[in-house]
Amino acid sequence: MKACLIEAPGRTRIVQYYPKPRLDQEHNALVRVYAAAQNPPDSFSTRQDPGRPGHMMGSDFSGWVDQLLLSGEKRTTMTTETTGKSRFDLEVGDRVCGMVLGNASKGSGSFAEYIATSSDLLVKVPDEIRMEEASTFGMSLWTAIQALHFKSNLEWPIRPPKKKGERDQPDEILIWGGATSVGMFAIQLANFSAFKVVDVAKSSHRELLETYGADIIYDYSDRNSIERLMDENRNVALALDCVASTSTVEECIGLIRREGGHVHHVLPMPPDFQNPRQDQVTTKFSLVHSMLGDNMSWSSYLFKEPIKETEVRKDFEMAKKWFSFDQGYVYQLIKEKRLKQLPVKISHVFHHTEEGLKLMDCDQLRGQKLVHILQS
Repeated sequence: MKACLIEAPGRTRIVQYYPKPRLDQEHNALVRVYAAAQNPPDSFSTRQDPGRPGHMMGSDFSGWVDQLLLSGEKRTTMTTETTGKSRFDLEVGDRVCGMVLGNASKGSGSFAEYIATSSDLLVKVPDEIRMEEASTFGMSLWTAIQALHFKSNLEWPIRPPKKKGERDQPDEILIWGGATSVGMFAIQLANFSAFKVVDVAKSSHRELLETYGADIIYDYSDRNSIERLMDENRNVALALDCVASTSTVEECIGLIRREGGHVHHVLPMPPDFQNPRQDQVTTKFSLVHSMLGDNMSWSSYLFKEPIKETEVRKDFEMAKKWFSFDQGYVYQLIKEKRLKQLPVKISHVFHHTEEGLKLMDCDQLRGQKLVHILQS
């Protein structure tokens, strides 16, 4: 199969004949990849950990189920060992999307013609969703789900859609960086809660973010707008920082209400970072890959203490409730048109990989997702 690999800092190479992934009991579904959406780690991993020369690139994908394996036998439908009945109606040829561990090994990455993953983590793509759009339901969505619902304890399952103006002085969720891919999904998920969604993004993205459910938008490029946000004594109980610089995390901490709350940031802070309100505000960084249920030893460089296997197993079990083909929350939300895909910009990974990475490095992809097409 063709695959895109890291070659050197900032450089990639296309290998024409790379070994196709082999199935096992943990990675029991082989998917022929049609489209792969690009994420920030695809760019920075060409220059730093966890990337190394020879590592496969890419995490997000959409495609077709090519093979299924259970109890050492290839099958065309999935059955459970305990009952013999279908766990869900997943079959060879079904359209699916999801995420794999990319950039961290020579054996896994979605910038390739095939990927292997757990059937429990595949999401069925509804007929009305185009495959390139479906590839956006990957790392960014998973990160928003983990940050808000796994690590910040935002309630789920689904409540009826909120109506504007139906609550008096509700608690608020602050999304800093709403025009990022994580931010656009986080706005939608937060919109299902009883919280008002306060967003920080460029004013040029206002119309787009309002369609995703942002209630109030402040322009981070306008200092007067940010000062108004600080002066208005907002009732922010939870903040998700999708930019996650030391300055934006400090801003989020400062915007949490007087009684205290929580800030989740999508990138780790430097070791010398100090929380100025540690008695009132908790902060956390987590790694979305724990939802895959795989060994996380490769990520030890990010944490003072390694991620415990019990946490990985817990995240994987929770992830299955969200995915699981047509039985999870994500498929229900997409099918009911309550969870929207992201705007896409089309590219071709086997021809324009480095150009796409440069667009991300130059911050030219806000408000959209670059999607690489892998199949003709």
